[in-house]
Amino acid sequence: MRISIRVFSRILLAGLVSGASLFLPYLCRADDVAVKGTASYRERMALPPAAVLEATLEDISRADARAEVLGSVRMENPGSPPFHFEIAYDPARIQANHSYAVRARITVEGRLLFTTDQVYPVLTRAQGQEVELLLRRTGGGPPASRAPLQLPATFAGNLPCADCPGQRLVLTLFPDQSYRLRRTYLGVNKGADEDFHELGRWHQSEDDGDRVVLHGGSKGGNRYRLVSPERLRLLDSEGHDIDSALNYDLERQAEIDLLPGPMQLRGLYAYMADAAIFNECRTGKRYPVSLEAAHIDMEQAYLGLAKDNPGAPLLATLEGRFEQRLTEPGVGPREHLIVERFDRFWPGETCAREALAQASLTNTYWRPVEIDGEPVMLESGQREPHFVLAPEGSRVRGSTGCNRIMGGFEQDADDLRFTGLAATRMACPPAIAQLETRFLDALNAIASQRIIGESLELHDASGQLRMRLESRYLR
Repeated sequence: MRISIRVFSRILLAGLVSGASLFLPYLCRADDVAVKGTASYRERMALPPAAVLEATLEDISRADARAEVLGSVRMENPGSPPFHFEIAYDPARIQANHSYAVRARITVEGRLLFTTDQVYPVLTRAQGQEVELLLRRTGGGPPASRAPLQLPATFAGNLPCADCPGQRLVLTLFPDQSYRLRRTYLGVNKGADEDFHELGRWHQSEDDGDRVVLHGGSKGGNRYRLVSPERLRLLDSEGHDIDSALNYDLERQAEIDLLPGPMQLRGLYAYMADAAIFNECRTGKRYPVSLEAAHIDMEQAYLGLAKDNPGAPLLATLEGRFEQRLTEPGVGPREHLIVERFDRFWPGETCAREALAQASLTNTYWRPVEIDGEPVMLESGQREPHFVLAPEGSRVRGSTGCNRIMGGFEQDADDLRFTGLAATRMACPPAIAQLETRFLDALNAIASQRIIGESLELHDASGQLRMRLESRYLR
């Protein structure tokens, strides 16, 4: 039987289409589901061409094991922020009772330049598939032309004290840009010594590489000069050498002191299935929590607050110490947090108060986390109150969570006053209407403001704290 070329072509085309339909699921695969996100940083600086952005999707559910990586993306020479990325993952690996988060970092020739320093949850526990990451600058470590600082390293020395016989500082710098410090005031309590511990992050100044700057709880003593890899010298509050014949040097110690505490801590705590995790705010480091000592008080308070959303992280303040523990055979010891005294949970808050960067009052989306000492709690799907101060014309725009607000503001140094605030008059459910009244009453009473990292405190004319808010930056 003879077949014309035209008929043969039609048969061949039909076969190709049919075959393609059979293989289409394998070619496209719904192209794996993806978490979409943006990453940015505050600094006004361009990245060098050698910069690399890496973003990773992880399962952070287990307190006693490393986070499981579900997907990652690597972008060479990513350009200028915000950086847009997608992380493909297999949805079959997602479990509703697990917790997932995205982290990112930027490196330049192997040196860490920017990194996330808090948990950014996604996928489960009422979280979506989109995330906005704010990266913190780490200082990037010493360039090749500088004498390398071998880490970890512990430095110690006896230094002068303005109102005590003397003080001993022990400072340990870790390679992940975190630090711990013990300050011992000698003979201050009826001749006995008093210890104070703190932790935080550190960096070496980009402008003058021999400066080591601590970002943490210190009100003083947070700037040092790297005299040599074996010696640090305490500087004054402006980063200058102290003109004195007294000793201000810390010498490198032969042994590493992990400085376990106890110390005051603030971080995001989560508990599920007899496992607890604590993400410390100042360093961004994640620790399993030992189920002993005062943890029982913390656990009971958490279960009462998180009964409708088990496993969700809550901000907590406590006194604790760190202890090396073996977690499983064949794996080295890992630091666990021992809760010695539980303070309280702060529902609705994040680690924003500990942020190293200073938020801007204007052109920032401010959302309240506390009004008149009471946390702001939102129902699932409820719009959050917020405002934005526009410097052009000194105008205010925002929402009560139900009605739009508008008006003006006046600012002079730390003084801040809202003027002519008005709101639309749409009817609101009772609980939202009550929050709206609290929000507007506090705004109308404001007389001054103070920014601490990414947290904004608003005070009335008597100095009383009326509202605390956290920032969400506009693009």
